[in-house]
This record gives sequence, structure tokens and C-alpha cells, in this order.
Amino acid sequence: MENNQKDIIQLTVPSKAQYLQLLRLSTASIGNQAGFDIEDVEDLRVIISELVTDMIPVNDEIKVEFTLYEESMKVQVFAKDLAYANKSQDSINMKKQILETLTDEIDIGTESISIIKNK
Repeated sequence: MENNQKDIIQLTVPSKAQYLQLLRLSTASIGNQAGFDIEDVEDLRVIISELVTDMIPVNDEIKVEFTLYEESMKVQVFAKDLAYANKSQDSINMKKQILETLTDEIDIGTESISIIKNK
């Protein structure tokens, strides 16, 4: 990943389903402002949905950090519970496969998930 970091944007929202649309719209807006084309902006909307949907019912809040670079964006989602404990391995693998298809890099940690999307 490049080290020509431009900006960091952080959003923290209550972990409620009605805020998923806010995250999707914010992600699309940030991607658009960062210079991603319309197809990549739509990918970013799907990515944020895939990242946070399972986390909503099991957390109090979700923090999303967008780090903008000249030619890419890193999206990192932080939550106390990444919501994989009660998921089948097939479900986890399918989610990971979707994310791998839409992103250029993915890292699933114990307290966060991060992706890199290149322009």
C-alpha cells in the first residue's frame, strides 16, 4: 500500500439497522470525492454493507475509518464483536469471497476488518 496518505475520515454510529443506509451513502460520497469511478463507488457501497450487516445486531456501536490515498482507499470497521462466532464456516467463506472479489486487499482481524480498494 502507498504511504501518500491524504485524509482520514472517521464515523461512529449506533449499531442499528437504520444507520446502514447512512454508512452506505457516506461511503459512496467519500469514494466519489476521492475520485473513484461510478462502478467502484457502487462496489464501495456493497463492501460497507457486507462488512457491517452482521455486526449490527451484536454491537452497541460501529466505527468506520476511511483512509484516503492518492490511488486507493482503506476502509476499516471496528466493533467489539465482528459477529462471526455464530456464523457457519460456509457463511464466513462466502462473505470473504464477496469481499475478495470487490476489493484489492482484505484483512480480517479480531477487533476489525479492513479492506483496500484501488482506483
